[in-house]
Formats: sequence, structure tokens, C-alpha cells
Amino acid sequence: MLPNLLDNVISPLFDLTITPDQAFLETTSLLDIVSTISPDAATFLTSNLDELETTAGELIVSAGVISGSLIDASGEILLSGDFDAPTFLSEFGETLATASGQLSLVDGFVNTNFQFEDELFIIENFDLATFAADGFSFLLSSVETSIPLENGAFLISADTPFGPINSSIDIAGGDLDLSLETFAGDFDFAIDFGPEDQFPFSVSSPLGDIEAIINLDSGNIEVPLFGNSTDIPLSSLSGELTVVDSIATLDLDTQVGPISTSFEIAPFLNDVVVDTLTGITVDASLAQGQLNLLATQGSEEFQTNVDLVALNDELVATLLETDGGFALGSGVLSGELMIGGDLLTVSQSVDDIAQLLTTPIGDLLTPSPVV
Repeated sequence: MLPNLLDNVISPLFDLTITPDQAFLETTSLLDIVSTISPDAATFLTSNLDELETTAGELIVSAGVISGSLIDASGEILLSGDFDAPTFLSEFGETLATASGQLSLVDGFVNTNFQFEDELFIIENFDLATFAADGFSFLLSSVETSIPLENGAFLISADTPFGPINSSIDIAGGDLDLSLETFAGDFDFAIDFGPEDQFPFSVSSPLGDIEAIINLDSGNIEVPLFGNSTDIPLSSLSGELTVVDSIATLDLDTQVGPISTSFEIAPFLNDVVVDTLTGITVDASLAQGQLNLLATQGSEEFQTNVDLVALNDELVATLLETDGGFALGSGVLSGELMIGGDLLTVSQSVDDIAQLLTTPIGDLLTPSPVV
């Protein structure tokens, strides 16, 4: 059985408590998901797995050139051929060197126009902002998360096999400041809040509910008391943010006492994602394999130039140093591949793959018992 993926992968990287929908995980397998999306695809997948039990084949890689064949139990050749990957990519590099086009992101909409030899690829008015916001909302729809808050900053830290990771998402200074301290270096990125980034919420008190406002632009919580507005700096706040079933609950310790409020995360997240993507302008151009990109957000600019032809040439060089082979027989796929100085080894049975597809996801995420 696979190890607990959430604990071993997500938890070491982020200081989060994540609890997916257990009822869904305990009754749903990967094959169930495929079947829901396409019953024909599920049938095709299971029938071909059965055939692999009695199928023999081999795959040879020599200096990036791939050759192989598959033969069924009756001796019929199901698949046979060669693919010269370095030559293909070399020819692609020649095409890339003559390619041209533009990409723009304005007000959250993407427009592209790229010419590759005689082929023209066009995307017009793709609403990336709405697409991204809907995607994030879907991902959070069945997740429970807890994140500590100290002095107006959400803290995420962990020890990894490569070294410690310490990060913060600071919302107290009139901007969203993402700071990462990692074993690979430090990263800091800030997005300014605007006057529209204000979120009302209710605060329970002995006098009844009080309507307050989180003003991210000014960095304060504005609480109306006795006809006057009392400002609580976000930098003075500590507490915890929890998300359960798409409802976020913010518990705070403040100068005027504890405050707790709940809100639907989808509308809030939509506002943040949409406002972020609509506030960024991206202009990119491709000419003779050179990609030039300029991104602006407020008064900040990010500019980079990438030689795509050179990157493609590096990939070709890596493929020329790739050798190995795999064999399929008696329902077992085994072999190894040397990529430069790195060795990839595979040994997997068809039964293991079938079991993986039909086992409830919850069981896959549960650690094997210690014996």
C-alpha cells in the first residue's frame, strides 16, 4: 500500500492540517473517477490491463533513440516502431528559431498569436482570472486547513530533507507580502492592496452584532464604536485561520478583546485571484527563438529574456546521453534508464497497477500497518 501521501508530502512542506472528505475517499477509487468522467475510457483501461498480463514487449533507448515492440499471446505484433527524439527536437529547434508571436494578459484576459512555419495559433479573450478563481475554489471545496497568524502574518514553516523552509504571508502593510526562506535561497513577492480591498464582517458584542471592516489597503480593522471608528492595526493581530467545507473562520486576539468571524472563502478568494490577475499586465513576444517577457503590476516591473533555442539544444544534449531499456513479460514491467549520470529503475507488475486503480483512495492514503 502506498504511504500516507498527505502526511509525507504536504505536511513536511507546509505547516497545515488537511483533512479531505473521508466519506468520498473511503468509497471512491481512481478507476471510479475515470469511469465518472468517461465510462468508455474506464472500460478501455481495464481491458488493456488484462491484455498486458499476457503481452510481451521491450523498449530500448540508445542515445535518445527509442525503439520497441509489443506482441500479444497469439504472436500478433500490437506495436512496433522507432522514434528518434534528438532528431525530432533538433528539427523543432530549427522551427523554433523562425517562430514569432505575441502573448498578452490585460484585465485578466489572455490573447495570443503565434506563427510556427505555416501554422497560426490564436487564442482570443480567454478569461484566465475567472478560470483560476473557479479552480482554486474547487480545490478548497473539501479541504480542512489551519494556519497560524502572528503579528498580521500567516506563518508556514517546516523541516525538509533538504533543509528548513520558513515562510510568511504578511497582510498588515497594505500589501500581500509573500516571503520564503528556503535551502535554495530566499524569495519575496508583494502585491499592493487597493482601496477596493475592504471586507465587512460582523462582531458579536454585549450590545449586539457590530459591523466591522477589514481594510487591507490601510492595514487596519475598522470597528465603529459609539459613533466613532476604532482602528485595530493588522500588525497587532495573532490567532488562527481555519477552513472547513469552504467556510473560513478567523479567530483573533486583539487590543479590544477576542474577535471571531466566519465567511465563505470562495467569494473572498475570487476577489483576491481576480483582482490580482486583472491588476497584472503581461506582454510577451517570441522572435527567432528568443522569448522576451515584461510583467507590470502597479509601479513594479519584472522583465526576463529566455533563449528557447538554447534550452532546446540542452534537452537534445541530455537525450544524446540517455540509454537503457525496459522489458514486459508475465505481467511485470522492469528495466532501467540512465539519464546523464542519473539512474532510473522500474519494477512494477500489472497486478500492482490494477490494484492501485481499484483501491479506495482513502486506503491509498493510509499508512501500512507496522508489523
